[in-house]
Amino acid sequence: MARQDDVLPNDWRALLPHIEIAHHITGRIRLRLVNMPLLAAVSAASRMQGWLDALRSLPGIASVEVNVAARSGVIVYDPAAIAPQTWPDLVANRRTEQATRLLDLLDRTQRDRRPG
Repeated sequence: MARQDDVLPNDWRALLPHIEIAHHITGRIRLRLVNMPLLAAVSAASRMQGWLDALRSLPGIASVEVNVAARSGVIVYDPAAIAPQTWPDLVANRRTEQATRLLDLLDRTQRDRRPG
């Protein structure tokens, strides 16, 4: 059984039906969990910690802030490194080149961050 900090991007995809873009301007996106009770949101946030840490460490990501009580998170990113269209593609689970590249990079980053 996987540890809580072993969550991979596939688990992100499992949350996709519950994620919507609340607001997006170039360089800053707010994502919101919808149709998910607070307790489930808290559980999801704890399971996603490894993924969030990997996201925070990526080139082009300036910050990632999560507000579990509000069921939302804000990602500040460099649009020169991550194209703005990547985020809607990711949330819609579209397998565009940019979204796939970001997920692959997250997977590698998270795997590399795991202790030996």
